[in-house]
Amino acid sequence: MIAHYNAAEKYLSKEDYDKAIEELQEVLKENPNLAQAYNLLGIAYLKQNKSLQSAIGSFQEAIRVDPNFPDSYFNLGITYAGAGKAPLEAAQYFEKAIAISPNYSKAYLGLGWVTLFEKKDPETAEKLFQKSLDVTTDKPPEAYFGLGMAYVTMGKKERALGPVSILRSINRFDLAATLESLINQGDNEEKAMEEGLPAPSNDHPISVPSSSRSPASGK
Repeated sequence: MIAHYNAAEKYLSKEDYDKAIEELQEVLKENPNLAQAYNLLGIAYLKQNKSLQSAIGSFQEAIRVDPNFPDSYFNLGITYAGAGKAPLEAAQYFEKAIAISPNYSKAYLGLGWVTLFEKKDPETAEKLFQKSLDVTTDKPPEAYFGLGMAYVTMGKKERALGPVSILRSINRFDLAATLESLINQGDNEEKAMEEGLPAPSNDHPISVPSSSRSPASGK
């Protein structure tokens, strides 16, 4: 089982999704109650981009097996926010991931985007982006960008310059330039909302179980 799981991770990293799916199906034949394998299977289906329902079903099966596995809630959120085109439903899954794991940085980030773009609530989005930064030492650049976007939509352009500087300092010149362009457009908040970074999609980081959650660890 471990060999098949490790092979699946290798194929997934090489973007050979068909083989990754085959290996994970072998894992689940041996252990049909392994949430990590269903979660990874969902990621493979999502990245394969052939069957959205297979991805959703795999994440849901992971939750059925282990209702306290936050990665699967997060990945359902990413799926619904992106390809599923149901961002408000996605928010519920991000919130569930946070309830289980209060330091889940990426879940705060995903919820921040939904709050900013769909709920049109930049004040709350600002707090969520800041929380995404506060709970991890691995500061996601997208959270700084989100902070800047929230400031722009609140009409606090001068505060958005701080995230621009930070993004430049960590060599994310692409996000810095986009944010700076929005700042320079003036007070057209609707335009900023339309031209900013969209809500989480399939291109955003997908939560792959860490080694501490691998079948070998038993955790």
